[in-house]
This record gives sequence, structure tokens and C-alpha cells, in this order.
Amino acid sequence: MNLNKHFFNQAGIFLLFIISFWFITVMYLKPPSEGMVLKQGDMQQVRLMRYAAEQVKESTGQLPQWNDRLFSGMPGSLITGVEQSSLLLKYKVTELFGLVKSPFNFLFVSMLSMFVLLLSVKVDRWLAAAGAVGYAFMTFSISSYEAGHITKVLAMGVMPGVIGGLALLSQRKYLLGAAVTALFFGMVVNYFHYQIAYYAGIMVAVYFLVEWAFAVKNKEFKHVLMSSGIAAVAMGLAVLTCIGKLSDTNDYAKATMRGGSAVEADNGSKGKQVGKKGLDMEYAFSWSYGVDESFTLMVPGFKGGSSNEMVSDADFGDTRLPLYFGDLQFTSGPVYLGATMMFLFVFGLILAFVWRKDKPQSEGAVLNYRWAVFGLVTFIVALLLGMGRYFPLNEYLFNNLPYYNKFRTPMMALVIAQVVVPMIGLLGLHRFITLMAEDGLSVAGQQRVMKLTAIVSIVLVALMIVITMGTDFSAAETDKRIAEQGGLETVTKIKALRSSMVWNDIFRSIMFMGALLFLIYMILMKQISALVTGLLVIGMVSFDMMGISKRYLTDDNWEEKEIEEGIMPSAVDNQIIANNKEGKRVIDYRGGINHTFNDNTAGAFHKNVGGYHPAKMSRYQDVMSYCISAAGPTGTGDIMNNHALDMLNCGYIIGLSQDQKSEIVEPRNTALGHAWFVDSVKEEATAKDALSDINFMDLKKNAVIEKADYSGKVEGEAKGFTLQSRVFNVDSSAGISQTYYSNDSIVYKSNNSNAGLAVFSEIYYNEKNGAWKVFVDGKEAQSLRVNYILRGLEVPAGNHEIIWVYKPSDRSLMLNIEVASSALILLLVAGSLLQLGMKIEEGAA
Repeated sequence: MNLNKHFFNQAGIFLLFIISFWFITVMYLKPPSEGMVLKQGDMQQVRLMRYAAEQVKESTGQLPQWNDRLFSGMPGSLITGVEQSSLLLKYKVTELFGLVKSPFNFLFVSMLSMFVLLLSVKVDRWLAAAGAVGYAFMTFSISSYEAGHITKVLAMGVMPGVIGGLALLSQRKYLLGAAVTALFFGMVVNYFHYQIAYYAGIMVAVYFLVEWAFAVKNKEFKHVLMSSGIAAVAMGLAVLTCIGKLSDTNDYAKATMRGGSAVEADNGSKGKQVGKKGLDMEYAFSWSYGVDESFTLMVPGFKGGSSNEMVSDADFGDTRLPLYFGDLQFTSGPVYLGATMMFLFVFGLILAFVWRKDKPQSEGAVLNYRWAVFGLVTFIVALLLGMGRYFPLNEYLFNNLPYYNKFRTPMMALVIAQVVVPMIGLLGLHRFITLMAEDGLSVAGQQRVMKLTAIVSIVLVALMIVITMGTDFSAAETDKRIAEQGGLETVTKIKALRSSMVWNDIFRSIMFMGALLFLIYMILMKQISALVTGLLVIGMVSFDMMGISKRYLTDDNWEEKEIEEGIMPSAVDNQIIANNKEGKRVIDYRGGINHTFNDNTAGAFHKNVGGYHPAKMSRYQDVMSYCISAAGPTGTGDIMNNHALDMLNCGYIIGLSQDQKSEIVEPRNTALGHAWFVDSVKEEATAKDALSDINFMDLKKNAVIEKADYSGKVEGEAKGFTLQSRVFNVDSSAGISQTYYSNDSIVYKSNNSNAGLAVFSEIYYNEKNGAWKVFVDGKEAQSLRVNYILRGLEVPAGNHEIIWVYKPSDRSLMLNIEVASSALILLLVAGSLLQLGMKIEEGAA
């Protein structure tokens, strides 16, 4: 074992590229180095939803397990995380032991991950660096980061490394391949963006489908069976590193919109969001990428860019305008994979197919062909999935593919294409340079590659021009709003700006494609070296991708850190805090009902009826849609006289004055309080009927239960709760008072001369990952769900102490599994590096 000069030379060269990636990151994201932070809307919502929980931690030393500041209450683990999880891979690997932290990590890990993938398929380092830069600066990543979708862009960033690991396994580098696969897939899942992890799984599935197809054709089963098994074990280890969080989320998902609804909403004016077994398809497919919109992969402004595009114009000056005119409701930017990257992708595919036909017995041609088939199939799958409602087969997949109906935004599937486009493109260019040096492809084959690439490029450009010539550059809803505000002349001027942007960007892409075509011609004529080619490609890709990404991450996206960090109560907040001694809930109605359920501002200082979170409970969503929204039955939009808000003990409305210029507070005197005894219980056969009763029943005197929950005399045996009586005698002195409140435990005192049913204005939650347990005089009692979302309890006659305690599931076993699997992966990495060093030395000797 002699790890000496040659090994450290190779490691040093690799390190120089890594340092270069860090330097590019720091230079591109210069404002953070100067104390600036991004104005990220979603991240501000995250800070607001976490604020109260973090205040509790400051005073008690522990994060609360239940968060009471949005949607009247939900598990805290979905907001502040599972505190005791090891999360070893996320915090120790992706941030390189603290050396590369947010906001620099997303660009850095993206370049590193694609660099690893391209090196794994044996692409020249300089070309691999070009692919790394191109991948990191693709606009979907940049615009997602600008919006604050941090976990998404980080998970996207490390996806290429997974395919890099599989590529090493295909080369029979089993230890190194297992380590790389486990490490990068571990990072994907540890960022907990499940939709991106799902797409990573689809990409891996396509890879092995292609591998097995070739194995069957060539009758080579042993190796593919071994590599498949090792990959399965490696990815299994990766999943185990965060099994606690995954299990927690899976259990909670059953109660959320992703788990389906107990009542299917009427698909009329309500605009339902939840289906029977998952999200409603119309809601889930609302962000589908249009068929012709796919040309933005090559021409960024093909559909006008963004709904808030920065322009410099003689009529409008320097401002932002709604130039987007595509099929989406709105967008912060196009999915642009790069004119350079897309051209090289087409070139790489053509090279692979021509080379395979020209040299069918060549081992290199066969291998390149397999990668090209994988790249092409994966790209087509991503494109079709991204089209959502515009591709008929997606409806079948939505209803039948496991877990697929838990996700929305089909266009996100294009992240799969982001991985394979630079991979196939740079691999193809590298092979072309190598073939020219080795003269491995016939002259006729070389010329055919050149001609076919030129023909396909011309056809694509011609198609874009024809489509653009038939476009009127209008966006119906946007233009209608502009006309109402600025007149038809303004609409005409904006259409002219859209037209100008499309034609300019088409010309821009043509220039890049032409430059690369000329570069390939120079390679063909042997007039340029591999090193110069690599440097030129880095320059073109950087100019292409960074130039467009700067449109969507500009200087005005940054602000001083002091401004960003300030979460201070407003005058109306202080007014409520001063008067709300009973701890009633608040509804934030400053922007109407849409604002109520898409904003966490009120939750920073009050128990909030509304809020913003991508995974609210489905039953709560039903109450929002049917009982609080104006789109529900007649009268439900009247928040001053609303039964659902009454039972949720909503005591205050934050709204705007009549002139819409100042914030005001209005008390709601009909709130029912923390708990109360009811006279009777009504049983409904369906959840929909139970939900409907909320709007019309006197909830102070009556409660409603569902047959599916109730066991007693209806089902014959105990499958849910039991209920001894349906009618109760409530005397005038009976009552329940709240004597202690914290996020995770609530204490009440009850007084009733008769046994009765108490209703509590708290959210019922009883899942595997956690449940509210109730104790009467120290003995555990049986809780029940009443009024669709609230907690109920049969209370014996007399005076009693009632304690509700939220108890998450025991995670000690899962924590041990996480730590053990993380340690195994790190041992795999260490062992593979040692083996790699030894092989480098052997090769040098």
C-alpha cells in the first residue's frame, strides 16, 4: 500500500476544480458575502411558521411537539423537524463539515454532483466542469431558489451523483459505486423534498429498465443482477439514514390533502383541492407545462420569460412587467436547460446512434449507445410527465402509479431532463474528440454526425419560427387586467415587448448553436485541441447559462439582513395580545379568504385559524372549503356569523379598514370558548353530511359524529370509539374551564351533575406518528372525533380534572437505525477512497 505522489497529484487536480466551483459560487452570489439576504417569499413564510415554536424553545429549551399557530393546530415535526434525528448526511456531507453553508451550498453541490457524474462516465475534466456549471445555473434551479424553495433546489442539486454511482456500478467498480450511490441518494432523501426524491427514483427506474433490456438482449444477467442488488442495498441504506422523519411524514400524510379526503368536494365553484385517495387531479395538474412551451428548454423567452420580467424600455423605463403568455397561471421564470446544453444533447444522441451503426462491434460504441438510450428515454419521460394535463396518459399514471397522486406541479418532472441533458451532451462531445484522436469513426460517419446535427438544429429552429409567427403574444387574463388598469394601448405595448423578447432569444439561441456547430467542425478538421475545446465550451456554457439566470436572480432580489430578520408585532397584533387573555384564535382576513389560508403572518403572535403549509390536514381543508370559504353554501363566507369559526373559538378578525389603507381588529363575540357540554349528538352516515351539519346545526347545544368512527351499537363490535348515550342532561351550572395551556398539554376543570359529552375547540389528531391522549383524574380515557375535526370526550358526573397530552411515537429504535446506517455509508465512502487510491498508484506503477 503505497499512496504517494501520483495519488496526491490526481487528488490535487480534483481539488482545484472543487475550489473553482466554490469560487464561481461566491462570485455569483456576491451579495451574501456583503451581508445581504434574498427576499424569498416562501422562506419568510417558513420563518413565520417556526417563529412561535422557536420562542418556546428559547424559554423551555425544547421545541414543542404540537404547533398551534397555523390551521388551528398540527404536528410540529412537519414544521420544525424531528429534533433528535441524526440527519448525518444532510448536515455533515452536503455542507462539507460547515465549510460551504447556505446560501452558497445549492450552487456548489449542484456543480460538484454533476462533475462527479460526468467523471464517472469518463468525460474529460474540462468538459465535465462545463457540464457542472451548465447544470448549476439552469433557470428552474435559480428561480426556485429565488422563491425560497431551498430543499427543492438542494435535492435537485445532488441528483446527478446518484446516476454517477450507478455508472460506476456498471463499470464493475462495486465498492466505489455503492459508496457514491448511497452518499448522493442519501443526500437527496435527507433534504426531505419528497417529490424530487420521487423523480430521482423514476430516473433510477428508467436506468435499470434500460440496463435490464440490454441484459436480456445480450444474455448478460450476472453483472446487471449484481449491480442492481448493490444499488438496491445502497439506496436502502440511504433511506434508513432518515427513516424516522420519513416514517413520521408517511403517517402524517394519511391525514393530509395528500392522503385524500373523507368527503369529495363538488367540482364546481369551490375549486376542490383534495380527491378521494389523494390530491384532486385538476388541482394537482394546475402547473402543467404546455406542449409548445417545451421550447423554453432551448429558448428562454419563448413564452415571454416570467410573469414579473425585468425590462428596460423607453415607454416603461426600468421595471418589471407581466411578459409571460404561456399555459401556466403564472411563473417566476422558464425551465431553460440552455441552448448550448440542448444542442450538445442532440449532438450526443446523434453521435451515439451513428457510431453504433458505423461500428456495431465496438465496445465503446455499444456503451455510448446504451447511455444515449437511457438519456433519450429519460428525457422523453420527463417531458411527458411535465406536460401533466396536456398528455392523456398522465391521468392514468395519476390514478395508478403509487404515490403519484400525492404530488402537484407536473412541470417539476423536468428536473429529470436537467440531469440527462448535460450528461449526454458532454459525454457525446468527449467521445467525438476522442474518436477524432483515435480515428475510431469512419470519415463518412463523422460527416453524417455533422450533417444530421445541422439538419435537426435547422428543423428545430424552423419549427420555433413557424410557431412564433403564428402567435399573437396575448395572455387573456393578464391582458384583461392590464387593460382595466392601463388601457388597450398598454396591452399593445406589452405584446410588442413579448414579441421582441421571443425573437431576440430565438436569435440568441441560434448564435450559440451556430458557434458550437462551428466548434465541432473545427474538431472534425483537427484544427483545435481537446484542452482549447474544453475551455471554449466552459466559456460558452457559462455565458449562456449565467446570462439567463441573472434575469431571475437580480440585485433587487436582495435586501439588508436586518430587514429580513425582523419579525415584530404590528399595532393590531399588540391590540389583540393586550385583550386576548383567554387565548382565542385569530383569523387574518387582510387580503380576503385567499390570504387567510396562504399566509403565516398572524401565526407569529396568535393562534391562527389560517396559515400556509403545503401539507395541511385534509379534513381541515374540507372545513375551509365548505364552511369558511364564500364558495361554500350560502352564508359560509360571512366570517362574523360563521359556525365553523365559532367552534374553533375564533375571537378576533384582523382586517382592513373600508378604504383599505389601515389594519383593524374586529372581535367575534360568538366564539364558543375552549370547551362546552352539548345536549345531544347526531350521527351521520357519511362524512359529507357531517361536514354539512356544521353550517346549519346549533353547535353550542349539539355535536355530530360519523358512522365510520362510531363502533358501539352500529357496527356491533368496537372498531372506533363507543358512545354510551346520544342525549345528555346539561344543568345550568355545568361547565368546563381551561386552567393551563401549553402546546403539548392542556388542563381543564369540569363540573356537571350528570354525565355529559364535552366538545373541545382543539383539532382531533390520532395517527401512528403521534396522538392526543386524554386523562380524566389521572386515568386515560377514550377520546372521539366530533364536528368533523374537533375532540370530544364523555365526562362522568361530578368535578374532574381533564388533561390532554400530545404524545409523539417513540423514535428511539429509528434513531439508532439512522445513526448505524449513516455510519455504514461513511465507512463505505472511506473504504472506496482507500481502494481508489490504491488503484491509482497501481496504474501509475
